[in-house]
Amino acid sequence: MIDTREIFDDIGESLAVQEYAQEVAEKAVANAVAQAKLESALAMLAAGIPLEQVVSILPLPAEQIEAARS
Repeated sequence: MIDTREIFDDIGESLAVQEYAQEVAEKAVANAVAQAKLESALAMLAAGIPLEQVVSILPLPAEQIEAARS
């Protein structure tokens, strides 16, 4: 996890700014993980793995995978 406190300690930013930066960093990581899962699902489908198996391997709804496939 990214520790934003080290970044802001030197410039004396407030706790609210540190918390906001931490929140933004956590959302960015979550979005990157979700995108990687979706890309993996699409690659699995392209390799011929049935959708049902992809859904059982990756924690993604079939509808989300189908929407990305279009």
